[in-house]
Amino acid sequence: MSDIFKLFPFHLAKIFFPLMIKTFVRVSPPLQWKGGMICDLFKNKGSPALILSYRDVLLMDDDGKGVQRLLRKRLFPLANLLCVDSQFGGGLNGGETAIAHLYLRLFVDSINFSRKSGAIVFYDVCSAFATLLRRIIFDIDQGDENWLRKLSLAGFTEDDIDHIYNFVKCSFFDNYENVDLSSTGNNLVFNLAQEWYTNTWTSQEFLPNVTYTTAGSAAGTPLADLMYSLAMSRVLKTMRQALRNEGLETCLREPDTGVEFPLADVSFVDDMALPIVCNAAMLVDHIANVCGIVYLTFLMFGMELNFLPGKSAVVLCFQGQGKKQAALDLFKADNVIRIKKLPNNFRSVTISVVDTYKHLGTHISFKGMNFELAFRCGLMRAETCKLRSILRNSELKFYKKIHLIQAYLLSKGTFQCSTWAALSKPFYRRFHGCIMGMYRDALGEYHTPCSINDMFSDDDIIYNNSLIYPYTMIRMSRLLLFVRVIRKNPPFIMNFLKQPMFGAGSWVSCLQQDLTWLAVSDKFSACNGFSITQWTDFFASRLESVGAIRKFCMSPWANVSTHNNYNNVVGLNHTIGCTRCKYMCDSDQQLALHLFKHHGIKDNIRLYVSGTRCPICLMEFWQREVLLNHVRRGRTPCKRQVLLRGPVLTSAQADEVDDELRTFYQNQHRRGLRRHAVSAPCIRALGPKVTFLAGPARVHAQP
Repeated sequence: MSDIFKLFPFHLAKIFFPLMIKTFVRVSPPLQWKGGMICDLFKNKGSPALILSYRDVLLMDDDGKGVQRLLRKRLFPLANLLCVDSQFGGGLNGGETAIAHLYLRLFVDSINFSRKSGAIVFYDVCSAFATLLRRIIFDIDQGDENWLRKLSLAGFTEDDIDHIYNFVKCSFFDNYENVDLSSTGNNLVFNLAQEWYTNTWTSQEFLPNVTYTTAGSAAGTPLADLMYSLAMSRVLKTMRQALRNEGLETCLREPDTGVEFPLADVSFVDDMALPIVCNAAMLVDHIANVCGIVYLTFLMFGMELNFLPGKSAVVLCFQGQGKKQAALDLFKADNVIRIKKLPNNFRSVTISVVDTYKHLGTHISFKGMNFELAFRCGLMRAETCKLRSILRNSELKFYKKIHLIQAYLLSKGTFQCSTWAALSKPFYRRFHGCIMGMYRDALGEYHTPCSINDMFSDDDIIYNNSLIYPYTMIRMSRLLLFVRVIRKNPPFIMNFLKQPMFGAGSWVSCLQQDLTWLAVSDKFSACNGFSITQWTDFFASRLESVGAIRKFCMSPWANVSTHNNYNNVVGLNHTIGCTRCKYMCDSDQQLALHLFKHHGIKDNIRLYVSGTRCPICLMEFWQREVLLNHVRRGRTPCKRQVLLRGPVLTSAQADEVDDELRTFYQNQHRRGLRRHAVSAPCIRALGPKVTFLAGPARVHAQP
């Protein structure tokens, strides 16, 4: 419908203008504009056979939604004043998903640099939109009695219920009297918005008739996100006040000046995250107390938090004094935290601790960018396989293939890459290879050992076809996000960026490198040597900077090998040779890899240990690969003692163990973890220890 309006604006304006005049004069929109058809949309997770794996979407009349956008534009200033300063959904506070995620990325970088213990608690609300609007804003047939009954069933006492009811009834917006309503329009806007959600209706495919509602709303309407944000702001303000009263607010402290930087929750519509800073010994208890206050606050408004796996979760990092004992205690508790601050008659509630959490479509973790890069690369490889027959079609024009790659592949593979911090060399090589694989499929140019291609270098392919270098995509996205942050000036973000809390490898450090790289261009040559603050003032005073950044990133000078994605060049005089062929290399690791790939020979140290516990020092490592590294490195007497005792497994038995662990290692690789990644803290088993054997000073594994 919107395309028809664009093609024939004058003709359709003559038809719809009388209808709009009648709508505003009578303060009554047409009945067709008040409803729509509800469709079920799969969430791309869970079983397709379960109704919980779907979300409802309302399809409404597009021309009616256009009129609602006019009302939304008039109501938006009021909503922006009433909402919490860390709400970024619906365009509030100049927000977007990238800005909300950037706040958490900066927090993770500051924790890793300060060497303090910290955590991020992610909260998920059960049926958040429908629950909040149905129980707080609108009058429904069930009435307040059903809401109060659910509070009683949850465990609240009669006195608690009376206080909750009076609080919600009398002080929903505590700062409403401080807002100048004249700036948002007159009563016509409010009355028309109210009429738009009176006597609404919905229909559903394959079901006869329609569902009639006296008052209500549904997701997908232009005013729905503002109404939800207004209601959610009351919940967040109450939660903040409760945490402040309990003394559970936390802040970051600058290492040099000692100035404290307060931390606040960040939310995008119904997704909320709360950063926490505390010492290692008290971090788990602090999280348990905070979760109890948040749980009771949401329950007070009739909203229940979802603590099932994959929903509400905690990502934490133990650092500083007491970190080993804290990690061990959490491991003994099965990596779950029992929520405190709940009344005695409440049921027990726990929240899970995970390594990484997918927040607003992007994985965030205190362990670096490996989880996010592994997910994006796997996604690009899977989508490339689906489109490979099209990309390799010689009859299709190259520019059409590039448009297909940008629309279906890069939009997923580089989603929110503007918030990425420093990338490790192996994982960037994987990211680089995925994108170059798309380019080579579209061009038909590959690294073929027995043939000669016109172009075989990545730089040649990018330069001759005017393509964008993979790392330049990340640089451009990061720079453009920085410019948007400066112009929108969201609270907390700009103050966070100016704090000296970030070290090498952080997002701010990568941004400074990108700005130095940008200063090479003629347009920004005068900014060479600028600090973050100086760049901020520069971009704030020049609106044309966005176009200049895009133009430079598209130029050939910006799309060369500026990132270390290739192996280091070594000398021609190799020092280590293979005894079975003429292969020469420079390290034992390269030789071991060659022996396995070309001759099928594995390290014989795997024959000397079984299980996951070291037989010498009795340390339990929980994974066989970690135990092998412990013995192989020989930093303790374990290696010598194990070799003196001889093999405990045959080659066939060791191969059988490796086959059993193959699926586990493949899953680790997909998640972005290496074979020896530690999943649980090591503990020492009960003795007694074995008696040390005497023997030669140097012992080697038997071939």
